[in-house]
Order: sequence, then structure tokens, then C-alpha cells
Amino acid sequence: MRTTISQDYPQFTSEEALFLVTGKQDAKFYHVYDATIELVDDISIPHPKYSDREGSYASTSRNGMIQSGSSLTDLDRVVIRDFITALKHHLKMYMHMHKKNIDTLYLFTPDHMKNYILDALPTELRSKVSYIFAGNYYHEHPEFFLQKIQDQAELNNLTEPQGEAKKILDNSYKARRAKFA
Repeated sequence: MRTTISQDYPQFTSEEALFLVTGKQDAKFYHVYDATIELVDDISIPHPKYSDREGSYASTSRNGMIQSGSSLTDLDRVVIRDFITALKHHLKMYMHMHKKNIDTLYLFTPDHMKNYILDALPTELRSKVSYIFAGNYYHEHPEFFLQKIQDQAELNNLTEPQGEAKKILDNSYKARRAKFA
């Protein structure tokens, strides 16, 4: 579904962007261009359920207490592996459809998934990552992502040196380049 972006947010009129929003086992692809945002793909890997208590464990400690549960780390690894496999496939299909159009990629992903997601990106997309927003934003509205990007751009503008400080830094940079030229 294609939605017009409110004038309060960046309009993306001179570039096309991909918003890749992931959780641990879910992902959404938003194509953003010409003041519109469109959900173009969605991935969801179901959490495996074991009916015969496969993957469960029980143990007895020295004091006779019985502990039980399941090996979540092994189960999580399987889910993440399946998710990354599906993500690679969907990214490959997406790049086939929009190969020359994507100028920028914004990644919204939990911090512990960041490296998995970056490794799953095709080379041509990995070089277009503009910013990574850490957090699980999978269930957020598209305006939330636009607001995050706008906030980050304003923060970057505030941290850029202004006035006399900018002149001093520019002159310093030019002097260092001339020295080593």
C-alpha cells in the first residue's frame, strides 16, 4: 500500500530509499520515493513449536532440586538462521526489481541482530547503508521511521561545526592536505 508522506517529514524527492525494519524473525521492506512510502515486502518466520517436548531438558542439582526448561539459545539460533536465509532471498528479489533505483538504505534492527543483517545484505546494498537505528521497531508505523530519520538529521546538523569553528577546522584540513601533497 502506497502512502503519501506528510510535509512534516523528509520527502525523498531526489532519492529513493529502502527502509529495512527487522526483529529477530520478522522484516518489512519500505520503498520510499517521491514523497511516498510503500510497504513492498514482509517476512515472518514462525517460532518452532515442539509437541513431543523435543528440545527440552531436565536436570537435578546437588541439593536434589529438579530444573527443567528448554535450550533457548539453540532454538534461537535455528530461528535466526532460518530468518537470515529468508531475508537473503527476499533481498535478492528486491534488488532484482529495484537494482538501479535505491540510493540509500536505512536499517532499523535490534542491536543483537545488526551484524547478522549487515552480513545478509548484498554488496551493492551494504554500501548504501546510511544509518542504523538500534531497536525492535517492527510493529511501528511508517511515520515513526520518518521521524527517526528527521531527528537524526537535525542532530547531525547540530553537531556540525558552525561559523568560526568551521573556518578553523576547514583551514586546518587544507593545511594538512597541502603538507602531505
